[in-house]
Amino acid sequence: MAICTNVGYSGNNVPLPDLITTTSSLTCFVSGYTQTGNTITVSIWATGGTTALATISGGGRGGALTAMSTASFQLQSGTTYYAVVSSTQPQGLTQVLTGYDALSYGTTTYAGGYTFCVEDTPSGGDCDFNDALINLNWTLFGG
Repeated sequence: MAICTNVGYSGNNVPLPDLITTTSSLTCFVSGYTQTGNTITVSIWATGGTTALATISGGGRGGALTAMSTASFQLQSGTTYYAVVSSTQPQGLTQVLTGYDALSYGTTTYAGGYTFCVEDTPSGGDCDFNDALINLNWTLFGG
């Protein structure tokens, strides 16, 4: 049994410091896949907010690769964001690895996004970070 709580972020507060806009609001899309018997839920929050801006969930199908629900929300200038990633078993406990990348040409950034790799049992599990793969993506000219 492995312990991987010292890797990445606790699912209770995954900071998203690069998820910003300095001009008008941008649409951010949230999607993902799971391959766990547990249900994984991801909620995106504005720092200081009282309700989730977007929530997706999926899994609970005996470990079969399953698409999660999808959602979108508006990125607002001057706002910081974080994610909460939880699992049904053990209740609420997850560990998350994140990466951010952007596509730019000249002085314009056209798209950006985070990828989350989720371990749903970071204390006593296998620490393979393959229980869910979540994407948060925005594009300058998106819907």
